[in-house]
Amino acid sequence: LTETDAVMVARGDLGVEVDIARVPVLQKKIIKACNLRRIPVITATQMLDSMQQNELPTRAEVTDVANAVIDGSDAVMLSGETAVGKYPLEAVRIMNRIACEAETLVESTQFRARSAGLKAQALLVTEAVTRGAGSAAEHLKANIIAVASRSGLTAMALSNQRISVPVIAVSDRPEITRRMCLFWGVTPVLTDTRTVSNPEPLLRYVVDWGKRNGVVQSGGRVVLIASTNWSDEGHDLMMVHMIS
Repeated sequence: LTETDAVMVARGDLGVEVDIARVPVLQKKIIKACNLRRIPVITATQMLDSMQQNELPTRAEVTDVANAVIDGSDAVMLSGETAVGKYPLEAVRIMNRIACEAETLVESTQFRARSAGLKAQALLVTEAVTRGAGSAAEHLKANIIAVASRSGLTAMALSNQRISVPVIAVSDRPEITRRMCLFWGVTPVLTDTRTVSNPEPLLRYVVDWGKRNGVVQSGGRVVLIASTNWSDEGHDLMMVHMIS
């Protein structure tokens, strides 16, 4: 895990290498290990396999997808269901419904506790600010948390908390924006360098983007994470903004 950028729990290959009875236990262990190290983890293989032929999945398949989400997967993946199956669109829609329902059971506290003893990957001040922002956003029932992220580490630090508030991660680097698509609870947005460099234009951009996309409304709150550029401590500013 120290050498990889992301992990896929490919249960088909895993079941060939180990006793099939061990696959569920190993899946959970791998997901937990990835969460601890802040490595995006995808769970895949036969998640809705019966939908290659049938319009609805089995109850066991629905439970399998839900458990993968609850365990901490950043993504769940279809393969044959969409590649050669008869109902590819239905499979995607149903997987989305299952994931959205399962996410209501994910508690951010369990993931914060899980990573409490982990060595920080972002700068210490950034780590502290993201933890405070996550708690504040949930306490205030904010519409969104917004962050400018040039490396993706701050967005990943927020994602790893499994906060119930959506995270909007703004970057001026296309490759980082693509990478953040895999982060749990994070919506990446590509913009220009000036916007991500200063808190004021970042806040204006995020509020405007949020209104255009229907994720913020008047009277709601945005929790902003940014850098003051006063030091080399990374993201050293957290601000709560009331939308007029």
